[in-house]
Amino acid sequence: MASVIAVGHGSTLTFSTFAAPIRSIGGFTQDREAVDAGHLSMEGYTKKVPAGLAEPGSFECELIFDPNASTTSGTSASTDYRVGHGIPDPTGAAAACVVTFPAGGNTTSAALVSGTAFCTSWTSPELTSDGLMTGTMTLQWQGGGSNVFTWTAAGA
Repeated sequence: MASVIAVGHGSTLTFSTFAAPIRSIGGFTQDREAVDAGHLSMEGYTKKVPAGLAEPGSFECELIFDPNASTTSGTSASTDYRVGHGIPDPTGAAAACVVTFPAGGNTTSAALVSGTAFCTSWTSPELTSDGLMTGTMTLQWQGGGSNVFTWTAAGA
């Protein structure tokens, strides 16, 4: 049997005023380009140097979709699979975003990632006769400084 820390159950996402039951929170990658610094007199391999700025990264979340919810607001996530609150707003401003990991058996507090993010896209659910209506949203970390987000390790 897997330990609690090895699975995502118990994880939460807090983003601005948006709230919905979240089914999955995707991982995110931060990267930077390798700039080609090669020249014509080189032989064998070209030379690469790191670009000056890194990409802050984005991540996708799957959420339970409620077509009757307000399109602009949400107050709290529900554990009821039938209820979602609002839909993501890709025209909204950047806002506080916190991903909280599940607490493990030997921890007193959960690990979390916190920063500023904004919604870049959302997808409505596929409508079928026997499927749960789920949609997706993509959140982009804002970046722009020396830290994109703050990682807080779980307390022991």
